[in-house]
Amino acid sequence: MQVLNHPIFEAIGWTLVHSLWQATLVGILFFIGYHALSRYSAKRRFELAGLALLSQLMISLSTLLILIESPAAGQTALSALTVNMSETVAASPSLSNWIPVITLFWALGALIAISRIVLGYFQTKQICREGQMMDSIWIEKCQVFAKRLGLRKPIQVLQHVACQVPMTVQHLKPVILFPIGFVNQLSPEETEAILAHELAHIKRNDFI
Repeated sequence: MQVLNHPIFEAIGWTLVHSLWQATLVGILFFIGYHALSRYSAKRRFELAGLALLSQLMISLSTLLILIESPAAGQTALSALTVNMSETVAASPSLSNWIPVITLFWALGALIAISRIVLGYFQTKQICREGQMMDSIWIEKCQVFAKRLGLRKPIQVLQHVACQVPMTVQHLKPVILFPIGFVNQLSPEETEAILAHELAHIKRNDFI
């Protein structure tokens, strides 16, 4: 626990505390902007959501840098960022005692989340390596649909026993995955619709 009392970890802890009201503010602004863009395309709202996430990341990083340069800022003020909020925090010495615990649980949560992402990455790569090629007719259909959408990157269409539903994975070299024998249960029109749906995800860059 002594390690968590290091100024860096204390700065991270206070950053997490301040991220609560900062994220709330960003969420409110996003909610207003999202409804203001309700008449626009889904792409515009998707871009707004990405901007909101990026804004929160930049705000938290800025807060962390300020706290590293001035450790006392976590209990007093974050200059123009926290306004009167820090006075309320400073008035609660018990919160300062919990900062190491907050940092510890955040670090454990981040470690678990990163581990799951890394594990998922390697599992996805393995599935793509072991996947079986779909019939040539569907590969050709995929190429036709991709050309219509203006997609130039190579796209594979595979099937794998581990897949339970159709999905698209990998960003640089997208792969559309089907469960084994799944297309045999569908009409050609339904399979084409699924291919078009997955290609639309690739076009918007919002797939797994």
